[in-house]
Amino acid sequence: MAENVRLAHTAALCMHKRGDAEGAVRAYTATLRIDAGFVEAYIGRGNAFIDMPGDHGLGLAIRDFARAIHLLPTCQPAYVNMAYAMQHQGRLKRAFTILSQGLGFAPHSVMLREARGVVNLQLSRFGPAISDFGHAIALAPSAELHNNRGVAHVYAGSKVCAGTVP
Repeated sequence: MAENVRLAHTAALCMHKRGDAEGAVRAYTATLRIDAGFVEAYIGRGNAFIDMPGDHGLGLAIRDFARAIHLLPTCQPAYVNMAYAMQHQGRLKRAFTILSQGLGFAPHSVMLREARGVVNLQLSRFGPAISDFGHAIALAPSAELHNNRGVAHVYAGSKVCAGTVP
């Protein structure tokens, strides 16, 4: 059974990467018929739902990410992807809450810190955004994280910290 579920998941992943979101949803659904507890299939199907036209897919994606979190509460990609779908719906405060819940399970997650920093920026919470990006930088420095923190400093009015003043 493990081979069949992995094969079905891989086929779904390939369809999605080819740009066939609807076919990928069907293939991920078939994967879940083989193993209803296969977390990666919920995440994959959720991502395919996001790529489908219209807003209906966002709600279905959120449902799949919630199921993945229910099955595996430490699944960081499920938290990030759920927050991403909520951002698209304009539910920024809810996205922030989801990412904060994920950080409760993985407080040193660069992925979750960066995502929450972005949501904080969108909510005009510049201090918390700077803090989240700074924490992520302390864990795994990257140019993108430094750039994001610099953007937060600019919006916060701290151009010296952002590196924009000679």
